[in-house]
Amino acid sequence: MVKANAPLPDVVGARIRALREERGLTQDSMVRGLRALGLDWTRSALAKVETGHRDLVRLPELLVVAAYFKVTLAELLRTETGEVLELNDRTGIAPRQLRDALGGAPVRITWLHGFEPHDSAAMQEWLSKFDARRARGPTRKEAAELMAAAEAAKGETEEVIARRLEVNALDVAVAALRTFGRSLTDEREARVSERGGRVPTARSLQAIRGHITRELIDELKPVLDDLRRRRRKGGKA
Repeated sequence: MVKANAPLPDVVGARIRALREERGLTQDSMVRGLRALGLDWTRSALAKVETGHRDLVRLPELLVVAAYFKVTLAELLRTETGEVLELNDRTGIAPRQLRDALGGAPVRITWLHGFEPHDSAAMQEWLSKFDARRARGPTRKEAAELMAAAEAAKGETEEVIARRLEVNALDVAVAALRTFGRSLTDEREARVSERGGRVPTARSLQAIRGHITRELIDELKPVLDDLRRRRRKGGKA
């Protein structure tokens, strides 16, 4: 999960103020310089930008400010402690992602709640409830379930089964939590412990793990199929 987020207006404002003060410029003198470059900001507008109260700084404005300070966009958008730049309430962009994007790479973003939605049926189901246009958002229980699933989706067993079934690991994790009440990795290890005997050999342990993995796949398929059906219908869990 992302440890710290920095709203974009706050980052832009703090960097502009820091660059201005490093150069010993007053707000009035900076405004005059920006106007000479065609950016018609007032001192009041600059003050709002520097304090993060001007919610939207457009790309053309950022380019002019970067040109004024003779810095790159990456430098203008740099956070002091490497926080993720918060783009909205769901997504942000990490410093490395920003540098790569400004260097010509495809833009990649970070999901602020600890997972990336991609084509996950579970995520789409949750987001449909999160939508502000709906009368009710997700309950705390639903949100907690998805957060727990997001962490579990990083497990080895979840990733292995997701690849085999050609589904999203997050969907596998949600299905496991709903079926077993714990992560798929924990469920597999519990079954291995029950069937492995006191000191299983490496070969027998591998065979047991393989058998249990196939067993888990068979048990989760109906839950995953139901999750996909609900996504297509736009229904809820």
